[in-house]
Amino acid sequence: MSTLPPLDSLVQSLVDALSPVLSPLLSSLPLVDLFHHADKTLRDAVLDATREVTQRALSQPKRPEPGASKKTFQVHSALGLLTFVRWGTRDEQGCWQDPLPHAVSGRGCTAAVRQQIAWLHALMTTQETCSTLRLFHAAQPSLATVHRVAVEEGCALAKEFSPELFGPLLEARVQPIAAQVDLIVVGADAGHVPMRGEGSSAEREWHEGRVVTATLLGAPDPSKPRTVTLFDGKKRKKKVGYERPVLATVVLGQMPTLDGPRADRVEAGVKKLHTTLQALCPQATWQGLCDGGDWPEEVVDATVGSSRRTTDFYHASAHLLDAAKARFKDPSKAHAWWAEKRTQLLTEPGEAKRVAEELRRSAAHLTRSEAKKEVGKEAGYFEKRAATMEYAKRLAGNEVIGSGRTEAAVKQLITVRLKRVGATWGAEGGDAVMHTRSLVVSQLFEGAWEDRVQKQFAPYLAAA
Repeated sequence: MSTLPPLDSLVQSLVDALSPVLSPLLSSLPLVDLFHHADKTLRDAVLDATREVTQRALSQPKRPEPGASKKTFQVHSALGLLTFVRWGTRDEQGCWQDPLPHAVSGRGCTAAVRQQIAWLHALMTTQETCSTLRLFHAAQPSLATVHRVAVEEGCALAKEFSPELFGPLLEARVQPIAAQVDLIVVGADAGHVPMRGEGSSAEREWHEGRVVTATLLGAPDPSKPRTVTLFDGKKRKKKVGYERPVLATVVLGQMPTLDGPRADRVEAGVKKLHTTLQALCPQATWQGLCDGGDWPEEVVDATVGSSRRTTDFYHASAHLLDAAKARFKDPSKAHAWWAEKRTQLLTEPGEAKRVAEELRRSAAHLTRSEAKKEVGKEAGYFEKRAATMEYAKRLAGNEVIGSGRTEAAVKQLITVRLKRVGATWGAEGGDAVMHTRSLVVSQLFEGAWEDRVQKQFAPYLAAA
């Protein structure tokens, strides 16, 4: 084998000549690893790829050995036509013997680049995705191409993401930590999505998209005390138990105005999640948590049962403040009453029922019709959910009383990505982005993509 020249001179003299070979190699590198220290990482990747290609060129003949057979087949990808070439020899029975790795040529991009487009588009706009891709690839795809590929791949992933696929992906994600899971919290919420109206593409119609989360927590950690803020006379912190480590969070998202089987995707995913996690973590306790909406409560009750559902404390505190403002004309009296009742909700069992009774009595004596109606409405809120507002008991059991992770998931899936300035969405494109983003946030994207690629290319690879 010939001696390799210095790496710096290799880059200068061979990059242009080897760019058709280097581009697929570079495109197969995970972009997430290139985001940090991009310049140095990219330079090292080019040097390593150049060294590997040069060594192969010097150590292997340019043509296959005599008698080798060539198998060529083509695949229509999202960005163009890919040509696969495979070389190998056959024995007397016609079976392949020691085939060389298949090569990819032709226009367009590899499956790795399509993966990066779909992954990036879930996190960024089309413009931002296109700009990021140009940093790492010689090819410069247009905005239209990036958007089309992202939507096509996102829709394909959503179509294939059945409960049958979700189960194995979830199992692979949870299996390494299954023994550590002590509490599983299921939350549900909705967020308004700007949809395109029928009259004009610029017209907005706001509809509610659905988001469900499952947070897996470990046992309480005695080294990390847990506190709540009380306002009993003065603001102070009170120790109420211990914090739990968050081991994983799985997010399911779905656009509104969907028809057919896709309209039940979230509900089907939650059922599969419940079945899978029960088998993997039989020792875990289940808890439901939501803000009091009808659909979230239905989803949580169908999964963990109404006896294990908790109404988010911070929503309850906001309703308590609204009741105080409606009941008292004096703002200082309203704040004092709110602070007292808020503290009692956190420290005394059965306080929600007593709050509901007090609000009902006060509503009967109010003379202002508007205030009477508002206080009566808030009394009904606490009456209906008194059994799910046992915050003192939940805190004593080191359980969760706030739906922060579900609210954060709504923000990640809908507010940050879909509520861009001037943006409107159709059901197909929005669902492609929201579903892909759900996979990324849940750290299930890699497994879902591998399954998709295997299904797409399996017939061709088998033929080769």
